[in-house]
Amino acid sequence: MNRITNGTLPDAQSYAINFDVVVAGGADITSHSKLTMLSGPDRGKSRLLADAGLAVGLDVGVSVVLTNYYYTGNSNNLTLNDFNGFRFSGSIGMSAYLELGGGLSIAKTKSGHFIIGVSKIVGMSPPGPSGNFNVGFTDYYKK
Repeated sequence: MNRITNGTLPDAQSYAINFDVVVAGGADITSHSKLTMLSGPDRGKSRLLADAGLAVGLDVGVSVVLTNYYYTGNSNNLTLNDFNGFRFSGSIGMSAYLELGGGLSIAKTKSGHFIIGVSKIVGMSPPGPSGNFNVGFTDYYKK
């Protein structure tokens, strides 16, 4: 966790368009996310990802999400395939039609280490606070 707070460069980054329809319960869907590896054997490579989750909270809107990913293991071993699978995430925001917020995600890799995502969110949603906690699955688009 120290790498996140001390300004260390992330191991990967993604840019995504996210759709939330959560009123008590609902869905958190990212149809297209571009993941770029900044370390490991896949450094410099990118891949399109899709993600869908079941969510609880109050969150209705569309947003652009920038996520920095940090790997708890040896960054030289992190690959694109480590991003496929189940993850837990949460987000909070405040809106006056223009929403600003943040999020945190965590996913366990097959090696037993974790990928931690720290997100910045800008979007459009009804006025007031918003947020959700969700469990979902990430996979890359097959070529």
